[in-house]
Amino acid sequence: MIAATGLTRSAGGGTRQIVRSYDELPPASTDECAEAVYGGYVLPHFGHFMIESTARLWWVALNRFKGPVLFQTIDREIPEYAQRFFSLLGIKPVFLNGSEGVRVRSLIVPDAAAMERGGIHRTFTLPFQHLAERSTAQTGPEKLYVSRGQGVGVVFGELTVQNALRKDGFAVLDPTRATLAEQIAAFANAREIVGCTGSAMHNVLFCRRAAKVAYLCRGAAIPLTFPAIDQALGSHESFYVYAALNPLPATSGLMSPHLIDSQACCRHLFEAGFLSRPPQIDLRDLVEERDLYMREWRRLHDAKTAPRGRAP
Repeated sequence: MIAATGLTRSAGGGTRQIVRSYDELPPASTDECAEAVYGGYVLPHFGHFMIESTARLWWVALNRFKGPVLFQTIDREIPEYAQRFFSLLGIKPVFLNGSEGVRVRSLIVPDAAAMERGGIHRTFTLPFQHLAERSTAQTGPEKLYVSRGQGVGVVFGELTVQNALRKDGFAVLDPTRATLAEQIAAFANAREIVGCTGSAMHNVLFCRRAAKVAYLCRGAAIPLTFPAIDQALGSHESFYVYAALNPLPATSGLMSPHLIDSQACCRHLFEAGFLSRPPQIDLRDLVEERDLYMREWRRLHDAKTAPRGRAP
């Protein structure tokens, strides 16, 4: 086994490597290709895909490689965003789902240029910048707010911040409704970007014209991936706003609700120049945010703990 084909992740102050053992490998097909590049693992989560599944594609972009790129899969279904990303980049992916292997006379295994919640080398940004460069010919809003969208845990307080920014000329991007190409174009053309930490903000990798980016932290800390991306790009000023309240524990995974201090967020955004005037927040909105947060947390908690045989 080639150790470099594993997936390295940060864990407990160190790192751990996920790699399949020789005994787990399926038999190879009788077909053989002359040369291929090892791309890594395709992960079924957009944020992890953007960092971990693309960590070796810098070599493909740098060398304009047109041959097959081999990916191991976690799930049998390949996410639509992954297929679209590879298509836009002009990559010919070969997905190995564990049922059959491939024979390759020459396999190129590039170093992983990024690690989730770890370091990111500047070469990692190459494929993203190639895609973004094509999108700068399109028009897009100069001020962009990236919402959480549908199908993930709600961030209560976000709507208040979003409305304040909208009044100051910000357009709102819902990543769950926009296509990948539309998201790339939006990030590539925006000069000011604000959004809660989460998968969609990994699209900062497509920034070409951004002067400043603000991350609204919905948890205890800013995930290290975002400062690492900003440092690798080295092209915009970054603001990390710690405004999480979250009085109740997150017990529902990705669907767990979050509560941010919208008043503090707006104040910090004004001080950083994203808002042109001090925000006037209606205290009734603050009360409603907290009430809705408590209601959503209770709804999810009751749904998990409902006695068997009874509807929640």
